Amino acid sequence: MFVKYQVALMVLISLAFTNACQPPPCHWSDAKPMDNYFEQLANTLIAADRRAQEFCYNYGGRWSKEIFGKEFTYVFPVKRYNAADFTVMIKNRLLFVNGNSCDNIFAEVRILPDYLNVYGAYWVYENEEVVVYFPYIYNRSIGKIYKQCHPQNPQVITVQRREGANTDVKHFFEY
Repeated sequence: MFVKYQVALMVLISLAFTNACQPPPCHWSDAKPMDNYFEQLANTLIAADRRAQEFCYNYGGRWSKEIFGKEFTYVFPVKRYNAADFTVMIKNRLLFVNGNSCDNIFAEVRILPDYLNVYGAYWVYENEEVVVYFPYIYNRSIGKIYKQCHPQNPQVITVQRREGANTDVKHFFEY
């Protein structure tokens, strides 16, 4: 679980350096402004990490799995739900999986890596698991996953549900 927070912290750091795509101003040759920038950024990330931990503790940290395959995949085990109970949304690079049934509330938040195509995301519900798939941003000319500075998107994307499983992602959790 600690590793998950380390990964989230690294993603937050990469988010903060999204502005690093801009050419540096001339005063960056002086180390003092960079020290201040570093301090402010570190404090912001620490506060965001604390908020994520509070969310995890308040909603009962659940086991989930991240899979790096043909597509990037999150697998969330859920019991006593139907597919109609769930909504999956993305805003900028924040994933929100919400499940509401008569007796249960399920809520998960994840910060997504910037090399995922959030517009191509979809999810399935099968075998008491919500599985969310993301295609990678792929640069065919160099044949590699492409990481770049992306503009931030303030719009909420409602991720569409598909019927049935996609690939070999089945039965990851023993209950």
